[in-house]
Amino acid sequence: MTTLETAIRSVLDTAVWAPSGDNSQPWFFVLRGNTVRVHLEPDRDNPILNFKLSGTYIAHGALIENIVLAAPLSGLVASVQFLPDPANPHCTAEITFRETSVPIDPLASSIRNRHTNRKVYENRPLDPETLSAFSETVRPIKDPQLFLVKNRAAIHAIAGASAIMEQVALETPKLRELFTGDILWTAEENRSGKQGLHIDTMELPPPARFLMRRLSNPTIANLVNAIGFPKIARLTNTKLYASAPTMGLITIPEESPAAYLAAGRAFERVWLEATRRELAFHPVTGVLFLARSVQQGTTRGLLPRHFKSILEANAEIKKQFGAGKKNTPAMLFRTGYAEPPTARSYRRVPDIRTA
Repeated sequence: MTTLETAIRSVLDTAVWAPSGDNSQPWFFVLRGNTVRVHLEPDRDNPILNFKLSGTYIAHGALIENIVLAAPLSGLVASVQFLPDPANPHCTAEITFRETSVPIDPLASSIRNRHTNRKVYENRPLDPETLSAFSETVRPIKDPQLFLVKNRAAIHAIAGASAIMEQVALETPKLRELFTGDILWTAEENRSGKQGLHIDTMELPPPARFLMRRLSNPTIANLVNAIGFPKIARLTNTKLYASAPTMGLITIPEESPAAYLAAGRAFERVWLEATRRELAFHPVTGVLFLARSVQQGTTRGLLPRHFKSILEANAEIKKQFGAGKKNTPAMLFRTGYAEPPTARSYRRVPDIRTA
């Protein structure tokens, strides 16, 4: 193995610490000389939430941004061609590396430390300089827009709209099946980097954790729904989400693979900036993905009785952020101060194939 190949593999080993839905890690790499082609794996993400592979493309945007940021750590610079093969949209990027010494972006040191924190956040506002830094960090990425809200009434409204997702997920058999099937119940599974969320990362109170383990049983799931647990979960998560002093929304001007890749790049940069500042961060995006499916009539697995509340929630989120009609919401998050998470998700070894 050449020195260059060793350096490239080191970059990819760091870059895969990118976010993806339920830690699906929907990617593999093809290495040829000093070039890497990044490919998506369409079947790894939730088929209901992953409308037109939008979630997968967002994850790839974050991954590719990590590659660019991590390259100088190994004495390389990475040049990216997005979607290089019109005949194969599953190839998201071709990245050419060359050995050179360039300044290291401060965000690079946060890649492996970035994690989701689903705990209650402290009632402490973020300072103006931090909010300005979030806006500045997305500026190099063309097209995505970042909206930030710190008004308490607006945050509560956004939190309530976002938490519709929990009720819909628990009441929808197909979503519930996919969700409970992706939970990792042991630390060993989590450390292996297996796809899925370790139960400890979900920060559930004991009663909810007890029920979660049993929701794969249809009889118990029906009983849980009958006693109104999904509505309780929605209200509980509304309060949880609303504890954040700041919520953010990233929008794109159109729905396309290129736009979602750009949204993922911007999203990762904001998250890394939050990590660098030792802030807690939590994506709460599910309802946005559901809304895109309902708006465009691709509602496989969803229940018609939820359509209206999903669309109303999406409209409320856009309204509270002041996003215009032409802005498509791509990613929603909350950030602030909190105790460290109980656990974090690990990653599998990068799947690197040679050509």
